[in-house]
Amino acid sequence: MEDALSLVKRRPDMFPRQNGQHGRQPGLGLVEHLMRDALVYGNRACEVFQAEEWWFVVSETDWLLLGAHEDQVGDAFYQIIATPEIEDHGLRAEILLNAFADAVWVIAPTGYKMIKGVELQRDQLKRLIDARQLTRKWRRIVAFWVNAKPDTSGKPNI
Repeated sequence: MEDALSLVKRRPDMFPRQNGQHGRQPGLGLVEHLMRDALVYGNRACEVFQAEEWWFVVSETDWLLLGAHEDQVGDAFYQIIATPEIEDHGLRAEILLNAFADAVWVIAPTGYKMIKGVELQRDQLKRLIDARQLTRKWRRIVAFWVNAKPDTSGKPNI
């Protein structure tokens, strides 16, 4: 049986707004989808910003937890979670980030968790978040980047 992440990766045509096709700015469809989820499930103020190649969605409420323990936050990035309260046949953004972004990090006041990417990105993310000088008390940040031009060298792009 095929796992959910493999299914999404195998069928990018099912997610044209999120997979970077149609000449859209890389990551824009993903950030729109993630922001929608943060607002619906967090129901509080959110902020989106871009620094260098990274997109950041920042929320005063931790919309990823949804009653789960912090150790389970990454699970949503590997599962298709339906969102019938938002739209028919809709799904949460996390699995789409994992499928179509080149790097994904989940950040809480207690620390950084890499969903995909390389460990060297942690310092870069800390620097970018500190430079932003967030004024709201945030509970969750999801940071991701989508490489507009795929690297075929095999070396990590940080």
